[in-house]
Amino acid sequence: MERTFTIKSSKVRLLAGMIMTLLIIPCLAFEQVNTKITLNYQNTEISKVLQSIEKQSGYTFFYSGGTIDASSLISINVKQTPIEKVLDELLEPFKVEYQFKDKSIILKKQQRLTTTFNFIQNKQDTNKLLIIKGKILNEKGNGLVGVTVIVKGTPTHTISIENGYFELHANEKNATLLFTSIGYENQELKVKESAIVSIVLKERVTELQKIEVVSTGYQDIPKERATGSFTFVDNELFNRRVGSKVLDRLNDVVPGLVRTTQTSISKPLSGYQIRGISTINAETSPLLVVDNFIFEGDPAVINPNDIESVTILKDAASASIWGVRAGNGVIVITTKRGKPNRKATLSFNSNFSFSNKPNIRSIPSVPSKDVIDLEKKGLIRDTMMAI
Repeated sequence: MERTFTIKSSKVRLLAGMIMTLLIIPCLAFEQVNTKITLNYQNTEISKVLQSIEKQSGYTFFYSGGTIDASSLISINVKQTPIEKVLDELLEPFKVEYQFKDKSIILKKQQRLTTTFNFIQNKQDTNKLLIIKGKILNEKGNGLVGVTVIVKGTPTHTISIENGYFELHANEKNATLLFTSIGYENQELKVKESAIVSIVLKERVTELQKIEVVSTGYQDIPKERATGSFTFVDNELFNRRVGSKVLDRLNDVVPGLVRTTQTSISKPLSGYQIRGISTINAETSPLLVVDNFIFEGDPAVINPNDIESVTILKDAASASIWGVRAGNGVIVITTKRGKPNRKATLSFNSNFSFSNKPNIRSIPSVPSKDVIDLEKKGLIRDTMMAI
């Protein structure tokens, strides 16, 4: 017995369409996975890289101007790599995600942490983790990258990403977050529940240690590099004592500098000694150096208000610079001078000295008889010594 089945043409077309669709979908998936991309760019605009991908794959990119900056520079080097891996590597720094649709690739910005977070807190779920998200800024309002966020007392930590965003899961209900970064002061924040926080870190201001410079009359070197025995008198110490002369201000200030007798006009430094006398028949006074040059004149003509610092070289190490003349020590004077990037300043200093009014009617005098007697005695003594 022969049976005949009749199928309407509309049903046949519908069935055929469904079969074709099922066959096309795996083909499209296979085509997407099987697309290989080769790129080798260094510091190239991303727009040119995307154009190269379009030519090799046949896909077309669609994205808005706010999604990605087409002039951004990027470096990439891949060879016969699936398109999905290429896009992951290319778009990851820009926080951009992609979606395939037919022969198009749609780019869109990833959802930022600034979007609204819905934290559903259930009173019954008290043992759940604290989810803390937020942003770290500097005092100018810019996001800080690379800031370490630590839950104090635990090994839990994270690092802020682009624009200062971070996310942290804490096991403790009352957690204390510690924010640390190079160049910024450490800051703590107590968190009792899941929240979105924003914190501003202050820049750490570190003062450089002051370095004292000693002048040997030949060169200026740091104090710790200077050899031999010396005493450095800065401007503050030099002006601590009032005096109209330079050497008067050094009395009782520099150890080892002693004023023995009154100075003479011809040898103004003859009355000063540094660690005693070091010569027998040669010059006994110390050497005076002003602004790296030997000064042969009277130090009284030097204005004390023009002096920046004084260095006293006391031992034989100074002889390596100034030779035998430094046998009794060296007094090195450095005067004030202009400095770059400094404003002009004007200062005034005045010194006064007072003495009793002389009484011309009671001037001490010696009678002429006594003077003649002294001269006779001196003459007799000289005659006896000659005999």
